Amino acid sequence: CWTFNNLSIPYENKATIIEGKNFSKMLQALTKVVDSNLPEAYLCCIFFMNLTFLAHAIRPVVLYMPLILRDVGKSIMPSSFDGIGALGTRVLDDSNSLLRTVERMLIANSPCSMKPIKSVQGEAIRWACGFIRNVTFLGEVSVVDHNINKDRSNDSSYGDNVNNSSNNDTSSANDYLSGNSGRQGVISRESIEEICTLISTTEIPRLLVHYVRDSPYPTIKWSKDSLEDISLGVMCNLAQWTSSREALRRAGAVQSLEKIEG
Repeated sequence: CWTFNNLSIPYENKATIIEGKNFSKMLQALTKVVDSNLPEAYLCCIFFMNLTFLAHAIRPVVLYMPLILRDVGKSIMPSSFDGIGALGTRVLDDSNSLLRTVERMLIANSPCSMKPIKSVQGEAIRWACGFIRNVTFLGEVSVVDHNINKDRSNDSSYGDNVNNSSNNDTSSANDYLSGNSGRQGVISRESIEEICTLISTTEIPRLLVHYVRDSPYPTIKWSKDSLEDISLGVMCNLAQWTSSREALRRAGAVQSLEKIEG
C-alpha cells in the first residue's frame, strides 16, 4: 500500500495508472483492504485522494465497481463518459463499489473519531474525508506546476513519513486540504454536481456533520488538515448544489455550525 501511495504522487504516474490494463485490479485490491478495515486502509484512502488530483481520474475512481468495470472498460473513462446518470444508481446499489466501501468504513470507524487519541482507524476516516473533499471540489485551475507536488502522502503529524520527497510542500497556499486544489486538468461543473448529488444519497453527509458537531476537541484546537477542518471543507463543497445542500440540512449541518459560532 505504501508503494502504491508513493507511485500515485507524480501527475504523470496518475495518468499511467488510470490508463493501465491493471487499473481495475489495483482498485479492487485496495478497496478490499478498506472493506476489511485493515490497518493499511488509511494508506489506500490516501491513494484514492492522490489519484484524484488528476481530473480524468475522478469519475473512474468515484464510480468504481469491481463486478462491472472489467466489462465496460474504457467506457467510463472521461474521454468517452460524459455523465453519471444510471451508472450512479448502480454504484449505490453495489455494496462492493468503492463509494459504498468507503462509506461503510467511515460508519464502522466513526467511534474512533470521538477519541482524542491517534489511531490508524482515525486516520482512515480523515484521509477518506480528504478523498471526498477532493472529488467534490469545483476547481478552477486547469494546469498546475509539475515542480510543486501538493500530495500529502507524508503527513508529519502521524507516524513515520510515507514519503520524504522534498516535492511535498506542506505549507503551500494551494494545499488541497486547506480549500484550494492542486488538480491537473479540468472536470465539468456538471460532473462535480452529479458526484455531489451521488454522495448526498449516502450516509456521508450525516457523518461529516457528526465529525464537526461531536468533535472531542474545542473549536480553537481544530488545526489545519484536522478531521474537523476537512469535514467543513466537504460540507462547503456539498452546499453549492441544491440536492446535496438539502442532505446537509437534513443531517443537522446548521446546528453543527452554530456550535462553531457560539
